[in-house]
Amino acid sequence: MDEAARTKLLALVDPRFRELEPSNTRLNEPRGQSVGKVRAAAAVSSPARGPAVDVRPLSTPAGQKYVKLSNHVITQVDDRSDFSSMVRKVSIDRLNEESKKIRGHQTPLHPAHALGHAELPDELAEMFIRRLLQPNISQEMVEARFSSMAAFSIPREHVLKLIIKSIDLIKRESMVLHLRAPIKVFGDIHGQYYDMMRLFGSYRCPVDEAWFAESCSPELAKVQGDIDSTDYLFLGDFVDRGCNSLEVICLLLALKCRSPRQIHLIRGNHEDAAINGTYGFKDECRRRLGEDPDQPGSCWNLFNMVFEYLPLGAVIEDRIFCIHGGIGGNVNTVDDVASLGRPLKVSQLPTTLEEQKVTDLLWSDPTENDSQVGVIPNDVRDPENTGHITRYGPDRVVEFLEGNNLDLIIRAHECVMDGFERFAAGRLITLFSATDYCNTHKNAGALLYVRKDLTIVPKMIYPASRDVRSTWLTLDARPPTPPRSSRRVKSGDEWQY
Repeated sequence: MDEAARTKLLALVDPRFRELEPSNTRLNEPRGQSVGKVRAAAAVSSPARGPAVDVRPLSTPAGQKYVKLSNHVITQVDDRSDFSSMVRKVSIDRLNEESKKIRGHQTPLHPAHALGHAELPDELAEMFIRRLLQPNISQEMVEARFSSMAAFSIPREHVLKLIIKSIDLIKRESMVLHLRAPIKVFGDIHGQYYDMMRLFGSYRCPVDEAWFAESCSPELAKVQGDIDSTDYLFLGDFVDRGCNSLEVICLLLALKCRSPRQIHLIRGNHEDAAINGTYGFKDECRRRLGEDPDQPGSCWNLFNMVFEYLPLGAVIEDRIFCIHGGIGGNVNTVDDVASLGRPLKVSQLPTTLEEQKVTDLLWSDPTENDSQVGVIPNDVRDPENTGHITRYGPDRVVEFLEGNNLDLIIRAHECVMDGFERFAAGRLITLFSATDYCNTHKNAGALLYVRKDLTIVPKMIYPASRDVRSTWLTLDARPPTPPRSSRRVKSGDEWQY
């Protein structure tokens, strides 16, 4: 579908929609002095290597920032659904599961110059956020208020307006965002609204400090926001597999519309009609919005139009490269990503180098360990051995980082037991934010907090007790696959491995 046809389709929903020309002005202006583009090596901590080691080159100027992973994580003490649990610091070396990657459930513009109304709090976005941002909600209340078997709690016509507003905003961003620290980075959410609320409730919300102050609920009034001081980056796979994809994507888009300079969304492999048409999102739009998703003006079609405009990457402080999947064998520079055109429709069988680069960015994975180098077949994601979906070794990671004057890659796309996992001697981190993937693997979820000094602190949540119906979909098309290593289980108050 060409651009003229897309504009005509949008006009079916909102006749006032008009094409906006991109400009060359940066959307993401730094809060303070920007970090220069001088490379410094990362300081990392590894279970096999002991505490974090400063590996800055001897020539690094005094006082210059460098990327390092904290030697501790922040985690909840327990999994109470009412958020009365406390958080604590845990040594990163005690996370025995961090190196255990799960193999299951793997499915075969330029910045804005004038944000106008999108720059200010918007009544439409405010309405969505007031309804959906419930950081102290319990499992029982999720089932009561946002049951996946009931109609969506916000009328379809409001959803359509939110989508149109989001396209208007997102299409003016660059394909690679340039962001500032401090920033929180989230991995796959996959329709797990409750897990997203737990992360917000435990580690602050993407609203200003006064947002909950006047709440009639004493518990809600205690919740803190930090959007005035911290940006948020979500690495894709917002929808599919979970039961509340609509709550997740609508809240994220509303937050983006309300705080476009602080909320950042990049595309995952499930932000693709060919994938989310099969793995739950299309059916959820049909069932909960009461629509025929195959109609041109359906919410499902328009959501996927939003997805086709999403950026594919982000660079934090000129040091950290963030993507959904990876670099595969064909992505060699940040410019390879920045030069891709939009709207971008993902080819399921790439025939050009550009299409293969997109497949690498959305679908490729690191090799199983640091001893596997080069670019090798990805048998799990590419069982027919087409060669389009690959794994990339630590040598590819180092080559990419050094060639682009970067220190670290943060990517999502794979479930890992502790919510995050290091690779390539700590120069790549895999991040996953949904817990108990597909109600099978008992994995933790995590976010990465990148401090102003570029220290990275993992913040974790453990699987909640499933006292109510599972929030994961059962998909006959791809049954659960066992994790690569033995799963941990909870015995009493302790996690057993």
